[in-house]
Amino acid sequence: MGLYQKNYMKKEITIIIIHLAFCLGIQAQNNNLSLMNPQSEMWADSILNTMTLNEKIGQLFIASVPSNWNKKQGEDLERLIEQHNIGGIIFFKGDIKDQAVLTNKIREKSKHPLFVSIDAEWGLSMRLNGAFAYPWAMTLGAINGEDLIYKMGKRIAYHCRLLGVNINFAPVADINTNPKNPVIGNRSFGSDKENVSKKCIAYVKGLQEIGVIASAKHFPGHGNTSKDSHVTLPVIDHDRDHLEHVELYPFKKSIDAGILSVMIGHLSVPSLDKTMPSSLSKEIINNMLKNEMAFGGLVVTDGLNMKAVSELYPKGELALKAFEAGNDILLMPDEIPTSIEVIRKAVEEKKISVRDLEYRVKKILMAKHFAGLNNKQTVNTQGLYEELNSPLDTALCYEMFKKAITVLKNQDDILPLKNVDEKIAMIQLDRDASSEEFKNFVYKYTSKVDTLKVDQKNLPEVLKKLKEYSKVLISIHKSSENPWKKYQVSNFEKEVIDRISEQNKVILSIFASPYSLLDFQQVKKVSALILGYQNTDFCQMLVPQVIFGAQPASGRLPVDIDEDFPVNSGIDLKSINRLGFNFPTNQRFDHRKLLKVDSLINSSIQDSVMPGCQLLVARNGEIVYEKAYGYHTYDKKVKVKTTDIYDLASITKVMSTGVITMKMVEEGKVKLFQTLGEIFTHINGIKNSDKDTINIREALCHFSKLPPSIKFYSKTLEDEKLYSKKKSKGYSLQVAQELFIADSYKDSIIKKIMDFPLLEKKKYKYSCIIFHLMKYHIEQVYGKSIDRVADEYFYSPIGSNTLTYNPLNKFPKEHIVPTENDTLFRKQLLRGYVHDETAALQGGLGGNAGLFSSAYDLSKMAQMLLQRGYYGGRQYINKLVFDEFNTVYFDRYDNRRAICFDKPPLEQDYEDRISKYSFGHYGYTGTVFWADPQEEIVYIFLSNRVNPTRYPNKLSQKNVRVNLRNIIYKSLEKW
Repeated sequence: MGLYQKNYMKKEITIIIIHLAFCLGIQAQNNNLSLMNPQSEMWADSILNTMTLNEKIGQLFIASVPSNWNKKQGEDLERLIEQHNIGGIIFFKGDIKDQAVLTNKIREKSKHPLFVSIDAEWGLSMRLNGAFAYPWAMTLGAINGEDLIYKMGKRIAYHCRLLGVNINFAPVADINTNPKNPVIGNRSFGSDKENVSKKCIAYVKGLQEIGVIASAKHFPGHGNTSKDSHVTLPVIDHDRDHLEHVELYPFKKSIDAGILSVMIGHLSVPSLDKTMPSSLSKEIINNMLKNEMAFGGLVVTDGLNMKAVSELYPKGELALKAFEAGNDILLMPDEIPTSIEVIRKAVEEKKISVRDLEYRVKKILMAKHFAGLNNKQTVNTQGLYEELNSPLDTALCYEMFKKAITVLKNQDDILPLKNVDEKIAMIQLDRDASSEEFKNFVYKYTSKVDTLKVDQKNLPEVLKKLKEYSKVLISIHKSSENPWKKYQVSNFEKEVIDRISEQNKVILSIFASPYSLLDFQQVKKVSALILGYQNTDFCQMLVPQVIFGAQPASGRLPVDIDEDFPVNSGIDLKSINRLGFNFPTNQRFDHRKLLKVDSLINSSIQDSVMPGCQLLVARNGEIVYEKAYGYHTYDKKVKVKTTDIYDLASITKVMSTGVITMKMVEEGKVKLFQTLGEIFTHINGIKNSDKDTINIREALCHFSKLPPSIKFYSKTLEDEKLYSKKKSKGYSLQVAQELFIADSYKDSIIKKIMDFPLLEKKKYKYSCIIFHLMKYHIEQVYGKSIDRVADEYFYSPIGSNTLTYNPLNKFPKEHIVPTENDTLFRKQLLRGYVHDETAALQGGLGGNAGLFSSAYDLSKMAQMLLQRGYYGGRQYINKLVFDEFNTVYFDRYDNRRAICFDKPPLEQDYEDRISKYSFGHYGYTGTVFWADPQEEIVYIFLSNRVNPTRYPNKLSQKNVRVNLRNIIYKSLEKW
């Protein structure tokens, strides 16, 4: 990465100087070379002056070689280098390591520095297996703005430099105005000349600032043709005026911006040259490109082995014709030795001037100086694969796909879907490609979705079934293996869309080229239409986020389809503040520093702090880190998954009792200045008792005379009649597996609290007692159990599917991580039954404990609180009420607590960088959630540190939860 900063200004200045010199030189080749960059010119002259005529001619040629070369191909290449002094090579299909090894080998063999070139339009993966793939140009054409394309250009250039590549034959500057174009299509930025031009320039600047030569192709424009120049000679049948205003426009803009190379396409353009293909036309290359458009950079032929031109002339003559037309670099002719001989003969016969030859060779050498080839370059193969597939690339690629997603229709503002509690149906038309990630991410936002399979036989049956749903998600998936794959929607797929749209509101997502909308009139019937462009995992992850309002949509259609979908059409959608997904780098985390959490967690597992855990980090409303570690238990039989469910313990105080209490305050059912006697009027004996005058705010801040806890369960062990091994009349409250407590015990907890003495004086003392009382009060006020209240008000509408009491009622026990092997009370390993004894005595429904969840579903509630009660387009808690709860009132008494919330220490260590506005709670089983409105961070750690026993508490002794939080904060780039 240091390469970026170190050479940034130096390279930018060099580009300007060289390009200016090129432009001057081409119009006055005999006397303007001295105006070029002095260092480049001196170096080029020093090489040129030592070359023989054959060596100079050899510099004009670039030979092709597959990266997975065999012995004979290697020997042939070595002969071309050693005997003919060719100027460079171009790599094609192969592997990263093979190319690296061959590059080092041939550079050692070469007398003069070699260009190494490649077609890397969307990255090295266009040619090399295992290299990183960025989005295709058509997808990038949908992005509003050019900054991401510029960044991509820099990253691709960095990859090229790592692999010793000096020329990237990119970008494609063709304006794709013909949907039937078999060779350009997805490789073009689209059909709008301004959009294509701006994105070409951004890509070029990114490449060349890192020292890689860009090459705009295929001049004068290959976009409006239905033929492939690899097979035949396409015809561009426009008049000159049209060409100048459309096809040539991106090339002119790229030249003005300083591009160093232009590739000439093999095209018949009668309005410019009636007889010669563009790649062999003096009129097009010398007169138009070099003189009229003032381009003084390197002019490169497209592959001279392509059928469009390869059979027009005898061996060797084709290269001569290309040179005479004005090309500087002759790419991949079939017979390089013969071609060199033919050109040498033309020089000797004075058909080609030595001065012209030397001028072009000097340009090539100066370009090599720009690319750093004046110094020896060796590819370091150690860690090469990892460097070419960096998290920085992953993050940038994801962001590009995110910005490309395009909403083309949104009838009645059906998007984004706000009600995740409504049952919907989902159909994936995925016969041509995978659709797994799309389904997975839909389920991240709602569990109320039924997936249906449809084929020609069962379509009537499916249509009947779909009458049970108002909305149907349909997705069409076409292969993204390469940009030339077929994208057309089948007749059956059209019929499915047509029939379902007649009776249901259809939200259609298409993961294919925008040209898939052609001849697809049925698409006009859908309620919402989203273009994902490519069927990559990232696109499939992002479209559901747009559908459910976790991500905005700002993409624009890059091509013209019809009057309903013209170029640049698109509907902006705003996020409704649901949690989305992203990568750490995109939220300003240093991904390398953040990886230290893995080391801490893995060492903690190894040290038997806990058998396993989940960790989740979100920032600015996007989850950037979600991982599972270790196993359910120390026997290492079941690995932890991110979907597994943990006992949250005291986090229940916030996420159940706390949020419901906030709602009650908002509704006027509780006032925080009231006393327990004024609130709990339904509790017998509280009036005039020692509990009567305790203030509710003080109690919820753990600043009262209430005792820390009462061991309710210990007394129950003395009475065998209180328990039953079976559920029966009078024994409906389940404490654990095959253990039920008498219903008559339900009110005993409140009675024991009333009878239990208070502390001698009011002070900060963490206490569960008030949460037992609040739970009782909540159930009295709402007339239903606390789990139902919490689910109806919060968990279900928010979409926190696994956030629940008594998870065994909803999930198989295999999905639930066990806690303690209780040898004193319940005499069993607890799995799906609450660890806290008092909550267990209440059938698992405690005000202090009882909740279970995955980290992901808990994060939705944490994010809602971070957003002051707002989530998914809905205000769950009044902002001012939340603020009142998130305030420290008794800090002068050394009490850091807010109402229900834990807060940062009053005197923080330097290591602890959380803001004073942050809040959260810890859980005895080994859990924590923490939210920081200042940094917009949510941090969740769930473990079962009490397995198999609660002692010793190594998690607290080693301060693991706080240390993890500190690593997260230190990973922020601003630190």
